[in-house]
Amino acid sequence: MAWMRRSSAAGTAAAQDPLPGFPAPRECASPDDHDAWLALAHAARQGRGRIPSQSSFRVTAIVVYQPPPSFSSQNSSATPPPLRYVVGHNDESWSLANSCCAERAAFLQLGAVRGERRADVVRCVYLVSDAPAPITPGVLCREFMISSRLASPATRIVMEGSDGAPLDRASASSSVTPAGGPKQGQRIARTLGELWPAASPYMRLDAAGMVARGEALRAVVLAAAAAHRDDPAAAASPVPILDAAAWAPAAAAAATTAAGVVARDDAEAALRGAASAATQDGRGDLHPLRLGACAVLAGAGAVTARQYKALEYSCSLDPVAALLAAHHAATGLEAGAEQEARQEPGQEAKAEAAGARVACVAMVDQFGFAHAPMAVGRAALVEHGWGSVPVLFHDPRNGRLAAARATDLVPGIPSWERCAFAV
Repeated sequence: MAWMRRSSAAGTAAAQDPLPGFPAPRECASPDDHDAWLALAHAARQGRGRIPSQSSFRVTAIVVYQPPPSFSSQNSSATPPPLRYVVGHNDESWSLANSCCAERAAFLQLGAVRGERRADVVRCVYLVSDAPAPITPGVLCREFMISSRLASPATRIVMEGSDGAPLDRASASSSVTPAGGPKQGQRIARTLGELWPAASPYMRLDAAGMVARGEALRAVVLAAAAAHRDDPAAAASPVPILDAAAWAPAAAAAATTAAGVVARDDAEAALRGAASAATQDGRGDLHPLRLGACAVLAGAGAVTARQYKALEYSCSLDPVAALLAAHHAATGLEAGAEQEARQEPGQEAKAEAAGARVACVAMVDQFGFAHAPMAVGRAALVEHGWGSVPVLFHDPRNGRLAAARATDLVPGIPSWERCAFAV
């Protein structure tokens, strides 16, 4: 296929061309040439010789990027270098956690793009799979891409299923997905900001920068808490649960309306429990950030967990995901509201008697700042029955505390049924 021939030719010129990937083919002159780029992505998906061993489900990502001007001696600073692209495929180990998605596989190739620390190098990401309908990136890929110094919340992801379809221009600019999710024979486009609400204020910072940012956030949170205590009416007021609609932009948390509340006592208990759990992390030698999590049970105390760091960072244990195991160990029950509905007759009443329903969840660092969960934590909540549980987080701009349902933090998450895994 043409893309394979270009790959071979590009390999012979590697010494002269330090940039990763391949020059954009003539038919893909712009990152807006969706038909051409998606045709290239489908050809790459269909041409791969090895099928992922566990899911038998192929996903291919093409990342289109604009090289910094400093990489081209043939272009003036007023004329940007031609577009280039890299191709990523998913692959799997028998150990499910040791698998890699197509989007991360593509982004990892961009490590050679150095120079200016710009956030507009990646112009577009094209994502295709064996599913008939388009699927969105998984949570790990969303978090990884939006954390990249080469991307930004405005970076577009264009998704298409194996059947292909002309681009729905309305869906490309809309923040609302069609009822029931993406349909077969449809193409959708979203930004990273829409796919990853409440992103961490530590994005794109190195370890030392995270500590400095954390100290600054501590001051913001303490000032907001002091002002809150000085206002008798506010001190007793509940924490609003933001009405974040599916595909909500990252900035929507500041403008959405309340869709419920968390009792102030429950929220404060969750923050205290998570902060206490964070102090139990003694591995500052591996990374300076310490994280703890807490789930407050309505009328029945709380359970806590902390991050367990590993020398190889990807082997670390997520504190929010660990809450599910801690809760089960403490109560013997699956706690989420959706999970309770699926239990055997009599189990829901037993759960209520034990106070097992989760009132709220918080993840807090050593600076007292409450973060929306990381990727593994969000997936654990949404995929294991805790989707309706309110998750607390601070606004980094003013230190105010708010909450969102776990499902609203992972808009449009891919479903098993939609992907139609061949297992």
